Amino acid sequence: QDTAAIASQVAGATTHIAFTPADAQPVLRELIDDETIQWFLQQGDDLGDRLKLAFQKIFHEGWKRAVIIGSDSPLLPPGYIEQAFDALNSVDVVLGPASDGGYYLIGLARSARVLSCYHQIFDHITWSTEKVYEQTVQAIRQYDLSQSDLNTWGDVDQKADLIRIAVEIQILREQGEKILGSNTEQILKVLQPKLKLVIE
Repeated sequence: QDTAAIASQVAGATTHIAFTPADAQPVLRELIDDETIQWFLQQGDDLGDRLKLAFQKIFHEGWKRAVIIGSDSPLLPPGYIEQAFDALNSVDVVLGPASDGGYYLIGLARSARVLSCYHQIFDHITWSTEKVYEQTVQAIRQYDLSQSDLNTWGDVDQKADLIRIAVEIQILREQGEKILGSNTEQILKVLQPKLKLVIE
C-alpha cells in the first residue's frame, strides 16, 4: 500500500502493479483503492525473468521510459523516482543501489540501443546476493549502455531491516510527516510483540 502510494505521487507517471498469484488481484485492489493504477500478472521463474517481462510489456505498450521498484521500500521518497525519470532523458539505465548490495530501483529508456540488449543485462545475475548491483553494472558496461545512479537506499529483507524501518518512521513522525509509511507503521505495531522487535 505504501509503495503504491509513493509511486502514485510521481507527477506525469502512470503506476503499474505486477501481481502474483493470478487470483490475488481482487484482494490487492481492495487494499489499494486507486482507479488510475494499471495491473498486470507478474510472470517469470526468477527476478531476472520477471524484470525482463515487465519491461517488455511496458515498452510494447509504447512507454518511452520505465522505472521499476520493489514493494519492500515503503519509505522511498517519491523524489527518487522522479530523479530516475529525469535521468532517463539522457542515459540508458538508472540504478538505485541498495545498502545490501542489490538495487531497489531500475529504470530503462526505450531507445534502439536499449531494446537491442536489455534482456541480457538480467542474465547471469546471482539474485538475492550482495553481488547483484555489481554484476548488473558489469552487464550494463558490457553492452555499452550509459548509466546513472541514485543515492543508496535500504529495502526490507531481514528482521534488522524492520527495526530500521520502525526507527525511520519514528523520526518521520517527529519531523511532522504523518502520511509516508502509515500502512507499514500499522503492520509494525502488530509485528512488534510477535517478533520481539526492540526499538530504541
